[in-house]
Amino acid sequence: MKKIRTLIVGLGNMGMMYDYSNKKNISHANCLKKLENKFEILGAVDKDIAKLDLFVKKFKKPVFKNLKESLINT
Repeated sequence: MKKIRTLIVGLGNMGMMYDYSNKKNISHANCLKKLENKFEILGAVDKDIAKLDLFVKKFKKPVFKNLKESLINT
């Protein structure tokens, strides 16, 4: 079965930050990671550089500061 290629746009609470604030690992990013047999995370988009840094450390995927940059590079 072909994986669904996924780009996470926005790393706020549901995007990723719930994993850091309440440790329940319920964010979109973490759920997609758990389902990596069905989804391929291409990277993430956010304006907040600190959140992008956290995403790279945790998921080891590319990050982008804007949607246009992400579409050109994925």
